Amino acid sequence: LTAKQQIWVYFIVATGLKSAVYVFDLASGIAVVNEHYKAGDNAWATLTLLLMYFPSLVFFIVIISRPDLWDKQHEISGTAKWFSFRAAQFLAYPIWVMYRYAKQLFWSVEALTNEKGREEALLAVTQPSQTELYLFLQPFLQSIPQAFLQLYIMLAHYQLDKQISQMQVFCITTSLMIVAHKTGSFLWFESQKIIQRKEPWSLKVAEEQQTQPSSKETVPIKLKTIAQDSELLMPFLQPHQLPSTVPIGLMNSSMSVEEQSTDNKPTGTENIISLPAYSAPPKPTNLEEIKVAKVSDNGSLPESNAPSHPDSTNIGLPTRKIKTQIKGMEEEDALAKSVAFLWWFFFLFSRILSLAACANFQPFALLGLLVAHYTIITGHLLHRSGFPSIYKVFIQLCLGCMFIFCFIEFRYKLKNVTVFYICYFSLMLVENIGMSLSWYLSDELDSFWYKFVFTIIFGSFFVSVLSMALYFSILKPK
Repeated sequence: LTAKQQIWVYFIVATGLKSAVYVFDLASGIAVVNEHYKAGDNAWATLTLLLMYFPSLVFFIVIISRPDLWDKQHEISGTAKWFSFRAAQFLAYPIWVMYRYAKQLFWSVEALTNEKGREEALLAVTQPSQTELYLFLQPFLQSIPQAFLQLYIMLAHYQLDKQISQMQVFCITTSLMIVAHKTGSFLWFESQKIIQRKEPWSLKVAEEQQTQPSSKETVPIKLKTIAQDSELLMPFLQPHQLPSTVPIGLMNSSMSVEEQSTDNKPTGTENIISLPAYSAPPKPTNLEEIKVAKVSDNGSLPESNAPSHPDSTNIGLPTRKIKTQIKGMEEEDALAKSVAFLWWFFFLFSRILSLAACANFQPFALLGLLVAHYTIITGHLLHRSGFPSIYKVFIQLCLGCMFIFCFIEFRYKLKNVTVFYICYFSLMLVENIGMSLSWYLSDELDSFWYKFVFTIIFGSFFVSVLSMALYFSILKPK
């Protein structure tokens, strides 16, 4: 594709579709709440409305409970205004979401029409925003529970001979589309994070791009900052006990090795900081962790078998241990993302329909099955994490709930992709068969629509497996 075609496909069309689905989902949710209140189902209407606000509430709590996400305020009045702004954002969350999409569309069109400023416009499109954190929470805190709830209500109304609303069908469809898109977007996040993909709500990248020091300035660096930046940008780079200031020769020599190890692909570390050269190097503090090599003024590493002759141009500097290979994953193209979307859409529809049908007829069997599933998955996640901290344990417990419906590689790195997906989808298939047979074999349920639901559950699962096979065999990125 040409540059303009890529802008159309990956920015303008993608952003337009996401904003349209979000608007339709919001409108259908409001319509469903209104219809439930008119029908006298106040409990269902209130629960539907609470689910719409649930991700915004969690987003608000996360923002105000983490000082590192606060805006810099020097006075109490400024802090009060900031808190009021966040409260207004919690109540009127769709405004900020649509502002995010409108900003991306504006800069996408600017990149399409202005070739000279195309690079700056595309940087503005991909600039991180905290609104992306809300958009990440929405599928798992609102869309999945909303689709399950509306499917459960529809099946219950069919048993009671009540009219089924078309807005409920529309709400279920848009909710599943949102979940399928977000699942496909974060399907290989941890593998792609190795080669510099970052959370779209992380503001650290934007601050680094906006505040880059010139080459003539001297910038003091703390040991903690260097270690944290290296772990975030390159997880395999872990410097130990570096001094408070680092000569630029070390940074350049390290970058040259990194660029060779990644097949001349940019790693994103060369633009973070620029430091001047010093006449005398700092002494290494730990000889077990830091190796000493001869580095010339131009920053190139000498041959390992070259003799050591100290002179005025060669100085001894500490170097870092660097792996020669990076096992990461590239980001998918448009075709791969489309097939992944179909894969997860049909799988989610089959999964949630089987859960909702079983909840109508065998609620206690469903409860026992979900408890067993959650125990197995969460036990595996906690065993992998090793109980490092309370925060990470809480993350694993939340991932256990998410993995009941779908899977994303977020805070969980796959070791063997093929084995995991075979086990995961086999477990899901066995659970769907058990839940569906528990009510389908009953003599009391002799109706065309029950047979239709049973057929749709496994038909959607079969289409999902076909899409997954196409994705893994042809379209999966290297």
